[in-house]
Amino acid sequence: MTEFFRAHFDLFAQAAGYIAMALTILSFQFRKHRWIMAFMTASSVFWIIHYVMMGLYPAAAINTMNMFRNYIYSLREKKGINTKLIPAFFVVVAAVSVFATWENAWSVLPLMASVIATIANWQTQTTRLKLLSCPRYGLWLAYDIINGSQAGVVNDAFTIGSIVFSLVKERVTRKKEAEQAAEPQVVSRES
Repeated sequence: MTEFFRAHFDLFAQAAGYIAMALTILSFQFRKHRWIMAFMTASSVFWIIHYVMMGLYPAAAINTMNMFRNYIYSLREKKGINTKLIPAFFVVVAAVSVFATWENAWSVLPLMASVIATIANWQTQTTRLKLLSCPRYGLWLAYDIINGSQAGVVNDAFTIGSIVFSLVKERVTRKKEAEQAAEPQVVSRES
């Protein structure tokens, strides 16, 4: 059994990434902040597994912090947590975690992505959250290409596509609702 695991170690690492990818893409299809954060928390667990198995410790450290950050953010509406000290705290934790696991100059990409995500995920307006998320996935895309994370590359590309799809869908829905609201009401009169 251990021989099988060793022989397919990279396959298992990529599989964990693809599970994380599915959870990430699904997260952006929700309209409620709480559900987006819940799916992103679950996604972070699988990204941690993926990056640890690949030996990419700065990315694993960032995703560990992301897991806790997203969970705390998911409680924001429910518990009334609304102080700007929380995102500031997570920016500092992200910086410390990356510098503690520093590998090379490319380690700064997950840090920059995490700072953007910390600001994006704090947004209660989900449209703004989604718009701010696009640059972070661009940074992760560069990091994953450089470090050979196939699941990461596919995730980043699909997630950007998922965000764009969701934003277009929301815009079309809002436009239809506005048109319906602007239509004059026809009153039928019976003779």
